Amino acid sequence: MSYAQRPASWVVLLGALACLAAWPRARAEDGWGWQLPRTTGQDLMALDVTAEGGLAACGQDGALVLSGDGGLAWRTAHTRVGVDLRALELVQPVVGPAWLYAVGGEGTLLRSLDGGASFAPLLAPTGVDLYALSFIHPWVGFAAGDQGTIVRTLDGGDTWQPLLLGVSQDLRAVRFADAWTGAAAGEGGLLLTTQDGGQVWQRPAVGVYQTLRAVDLRSACHLVAVGNNGTIAVMRDGATVVLVEPLPTIRNLAGVAFADEQRVVAVGDQGTIVRSEDGGASWSLVPSGVAGDLRAVRLLPDGRGWIAGDAGLLLRSTDFGLTWESLSGPELGWLRAVSFADASRGLAVGDAGLALRTADGGQTWEPVPTSSAARLSAVQLLPDGLHAWAAGASEAGGGRILASLDGGQTWTAQVAEAPQAFYGLRFVDESHGWAVGYAGAIWATADGGATWTPQGSGTGEWLQAVWFADELRGWAVGAHGVSLRTGDGGATWELVPAATGADLLALVFFEDGLRGLAAGRGGVVLASVDGGATWTPAGAAGAQDLFALARSGERVWVAGADGRVLSSSDAGATWSAQSLPTSRSLQGLAFPTGELGFAVGAQGTILVATRGGCASAGGSDDCDGRDSDCDGLTDEDHLDATCGRGSCRQVASCQAGEVRCPPPSLGAEVCDSLDQDCDGLTDEDGAGCGPSQVCRCGACVEACPQGECLLPGFACLRGWCAPECCEVACPAGQRCGPGGVCADPCAEPGAPACGPGEICRLGECVPLDCFAPGQACPAGERCLAGACAPDPCAGQGCPADEFCAEGACLSPLCGGCGPGLRCALGECLPDPCGELACGLAQACVDGQCQNEGCALVGCAEGFRCRGGQCEPDPCAGRACPGDSVCADGLCVVPVDQRDGGPDGGDAGCPVQDDGQDADGQDAADGQDGADAGADGGADAMTDGGADDGGGDGCGCGPSGPGSLAALAWLGLAWLGLTWLGRRRRPQ
Repeated sequence: MSYAQRPASWVVLLGALACLAAWPRARAEDGWGWQLPRTTGQDLMALDVTAEGGLAACGQDGALVLSGDGGLAWRTAHTRVGVDLRALELVQPVVGPAWLYAVGGEGTLLRSLDGGASFAPLLAPTGVDLYALSFIHPWVGFAAGDQGTIVRTLDGGDTWQPLLLGVSQDLRAVRFADAWTGAAAGEGGLLLTTQDGGQVWQRPAVGVYQTLRAVDLRSACHLVAVGNNGTIAVMRDGATVVLVEPLPTIRNLAGVAFADEQRVVAVGDQGTIVRSEDGGASWSLVPSGVAGDLRAVRLLPDGRGWIAGDAGLLLRSTDFGLTWESLSGPELGWLRAVSFADASRGLAVGDAGLALRTADGGQTWEPVPTSSAARLSAVQLLPDGLHAWAAGASEAGGGRILASLDGGQTWTAQVAEAPQAFYGLRFVDESHGWAVGYAGAIWATADGGATWTPQGSGTGEWLQAVWFADELRGWAVGAHGVSLRTGDGGATWELVPAATGADLLALVFFEDGLRGLAAGRGGVVLASVDGGATWTPAGAAGAQDLFALARSGERVWVAGADGRVLSSSDAGATWSAQSLPTSRSLQGLAFPTGELGFAVGAQGTILVATRGGCASAGGSDDCDGRDSDCDGLTDEDHLDATCGRGSCRQVASCQAGEVRCPPPSLGAEVCDSLDQDCDGLTDEDGAGCGPSQVCRCGACVEACPQGECLLPGFACLRGWCAPECCEVACPAGQRCGPGGVCADPCAEPGAPACGPGEICRLGECVPLDCFAPGQACPAGERCLAGACAPDPCAGQGCPADEFCAEGACLSPLCGGCGPGLRCALGECLPDPCGELACGLAQACVDGQCQNEGCALVGCAEGFRCRGGQCEPDPCAGRACPGDSVCADGLCVVPVDQRDGGPDGGDAGCPVQDDGQDADGQDAADGQDGADAGADGGADAMTDGGADDGGGDGCGCGPSGPGSLAALAWLGLAWLGLTWLGRRRRPQ
């Protein structure tokens, strides 16, 4: 789709400048969100960062989290995909929030134009897993993956074209330093480099067979690649790869990043961090303080750095990677139970005597000592917030019961070593409690735990859960569907008929003591309405094991494996799956109120639920395979979106809880101005025309050597019989008609007679809008897309040499670009159309000759034609100062008003044997090696690309005039492309 048709058009982006200039800060989410770890519990496989502290990380099962303060606070982005996301890039447009791109399994490509608030799938030309992503501009990026795949976009992800590499090995990394200079790496020690934007790739010899999993580069001369078994490969001269010896580690390395020319950090398995201060020549180990695998690293030139890894690990450095601190919270063992006295005070317990305490509703969790290494499986905090008990297995495998009288701050052992381990615990007041466990064990106390007495259960099955309604009525469930009940406080227990052979792991009863629910292995849920005398299967809850039940009033929740939580408002007759940000096993569940809930589980997971776990109570239920609005239906509010553009536009529909963009229906190119093979080009390669024909304006035509055509409606243009309106671009409000003449169809005979409140536009009656004559907006407003809206520039007094854009005074862009360059996004960049001559009825669009989609389209005043469609013209009413002109809503200095641009020079690689540049300057000075930075940075992004010589050494720069290298910048000229030649005058 065209830029103006995207969810965030130029109007939205400019309008976002005032309210979204800063990266979105973390905010509370409805539904379920993370408390520990503070990032996410999913494995993080990639991260990216902006200089302003905007941080994003993505990974397992579509997890994507965002921070606006460098990682201190986080919010979850809802990507609506269940595949692993392997790579992510943040790209800052001219105005508005950062754009996010992410790639992952099964060819998944995602884009967000609103800072991560929403994501849309992009149409991928491949179905292989994608592992790497590198954007050099909001519109120009590369993605790499299995089977030697690299795809490139030149239009912000709307379309992707495969690049020909000539290799079949799986790729794990791709990185570009600028428009031309990039590298890719993968299995079997594969390393590829390019100096022409990916058109041609070289394969320097590496000399290893281990998979290379990450690469980063400063220029075509200097790169570092890392991989399995501690492999580190360094290139300093643009040609020779040197393997680091001795290795600082033999663990797999998965990420590498430069801070500057000399300082480099690589990360890998089991918390490994290695660092170099000499550009990669030598390395040393750096303590990480963590044991989890580290997957990705990013560094900024000011010394700040971040590392992401498994189980939501996030580390931060402020000293170029010398020291690191954890931002994700402590690495914790499994939590197996949680209990709250009220909405504020709660306890969670787990393996190795782990106990956590909160007094602020889980905003902070404080580890508290238990003086025990017991595996604690159950905990209960009474409503007074003071009395608490925990039960589990001792170090020797027996049973242990701990007690606290101060809300869990301190603990003492009431039972130090019972013969059997305990799994369930229940107190009805400060005195009466029961614990159940291995081989049918039931212990009871009537004095707050001062003494505990075994009770006879009548079964040898493991008992997993116990519940008492009062001092007398109680129930217990366990292995193989065993179920017990008592009416005398446990003096006697009755074994009731089993309703299932599955292990029952959780139990809850309602206040009436008659209705109860039990849950267990394989998603089994049983219900009783007669006080546990009989049990029958309840509503289906899936196939995952269920470990915990919780109740608040009449509402019930159940939690289990794979991050599954379901809720029921009808005592378990029907269940609705809730949307959670994890697939970790959840072992404990508590709902102190019907709105607020907590779940704990594997690897120290603590989740908090608002609105009873409903992600959008009373709102929409988007595509995620869950019942987000808790109405008993799943994904019912999802609206199908589109992906791709033109004839390749597809419907992105909700499939099994994921928004999926189907692969394009590739076909042979036919001469019809459409893109049948979905490669971003139209009518190329003959387009199915005969041997003596060419395709012009969607028609296969013959030559007209005598200068005339016999076919009606055709005219001889440049030696070919083409449709007579071919190459005719009509003024606003007109269309090309017979004889190739532009006319206003509303002024021609037979024009429609429009009624009140309508106006004839391009031959059709349309409602009056503010673009119509006499319908101008009042003072202080402007016409946007045909509707009047407040004008943020009203009353804004800008200096004579500036112009107002969305309420801000800006200077015209550029003003100093030389021949062959173009002003785009405020920088002098190569003009992809500078040396390209297109044929009849074609125009240079983003560096490619394409059929002129606007040749036969006339747009009304206030609109413009782009991609064959009329859209609001962002330059309508824009007044630019001086000699500048308006292009896509911003003022740009024309080419003939710009100076000569950057100097000519040579951009060779520095000599490495003495650490000096070829011109005698220090290799670490960060300057242009050939001219010592004399060009003032004008060619910094092109690394010598404007120089008139090819360069020596590694040849950092394009290969000469007409090089295909310029294609990599195709998307960069979006501010001026349409203005600089897409429209043509009528013949």
